[in-house]
Amino acid sequence: MILRTFIPVYGAQLARLVIPVLVLPIVARRLEVDAFAALMSAQALAYLVMLAPEYGFSSYGARAVAEARSEAERAGRATREIVAAKLVLCLPAALAGALAGLFLPTLQGDGALVALTAALGLTLGLAPGWFFQGIGRAQVYAFLEIGALAAFLLLVFLVPYGPRDAALVLALQAGPLAIAVLVGHTMMARRVGLARPAWRGIRAHLTGGASLFVAKAASAAPGLGLVYLAGFLMAPAQVAIYAAAERVVMGAANALWPVMQVVMPEIASRRMRDPAGAARVFRRGAAALTALGLALGGFLFVFAEPIVHILFGADYAGAADVLRIAAFILPLIAVNSACNNGVLVVYGRDRQIMAIQLASAALVFAGAALLASGGEPTRLAWVRLGVEIVAAAAMLGASLLAVRATAEPAYPRSAS
Repeated sequence: MILRTFIPVYGAQLARLVIPVLVLPIVARRLEVDAFAALMSAQALAYLVMLAPEYGFSSYGARAVAEARSEAERAGRATREIVAAKLVLCLPAALAGALAGLFLPTLQGDGALVALTAALGLTLGLAPGWFFQGIGRAQVYAFLEIGALAAFLLLVFLVPYGPRDAALVLALQAGPLAIAVLVGHTMMARRVGLARPAWRGIRAHLTGGASLFVAKAASAAPGLGLVYLAGFLMAPAQVAIYAAAERVVMGAANALWPVMQVVMPEIASRRMRDPAGAARVFRRGAAALTALGLALGGFLFVFAEPIVHILFGADYAGAADVLRIAAFILPLIAVNSACNNGVLVVYGRDRQIMAIQLASAALVFAGAALLASGGEPTRLAWVRLGVEIVAAAAMLGASLLAVRATAEPAYPRSAS
């Protein structure tokens, strides 16, 4: 069951890795440096806008549906209430995204680019992947995502655009994703039915997901938040260099996330009825995740220069130094994800996750303001690496405490 789900979900994550890698050489060479910086900033802001309607439901919602998997009525009610909660959050998310975009120097007040940024963020935030993860059919939405990403790649090849058409490139990305989200919601509605959700239930899910939302928003600070902040701290050319390296690292990180995304609902489902089975699922997932993080980090460190040259060209040579530093982040992301999704989310330690991520966000923004203002992009990379070390250590410590504090050990010793 896990293997059948894992393969297509991992394929979708690989598509998120490979397709942007194929798109970047085209876009980086066809857009001027300032326009490329604007596109990178807009995409970073779109992912920040996504956080409001997403609201941590990628974990909270998947967990809620997985726990009610055997009770169709309860699972359907929770699904409808979570979707309604997401829609409630769309308006403030759109307004906040538009204001943030208008004040971001790299976007230069481009109204079309700002509007598309907000639209892309809302589209990403409404993605129903959490529901399909919860019912154990994550592969369904994974196939839709793969199709949307493939369409984006095809459109970038076929549609003509000029050296300053960052908004058009963003539209080519948002359109196919919107179609995938619409199809996913249609399939979800057919499974759970349509009914007016109770406001009490909506409010309960907003309250229940609040800690994970704050944690998710804070966790974006080291990656997306720094790309956005770089637009205020550096010239567009320096922003482009930092964002180029960051995009490669986060693309590689996409190869890590599906491991725990797939096994977390399975661990949550087995935890009470089959703790030994939950232990096996966790250990195998964590081992695979850590090994993959080390392998990807080593690859990026060794081949930083040719990767940057092939993807971005000679104008972005400085991104290689940033990439070598950022490569060390990948093993730390693996540890963070294993502890977060494999232990803390399963045991409902949402407040601990929130506290760790908030502290990390405060550290990264303070470090950037003190050390990177007007400086080299490598300074931002060092700030991020330092914060990721602290976050991974804190997640590991919190996970060990959670296991010891639980009446029944979270992952008892068992034969593998």
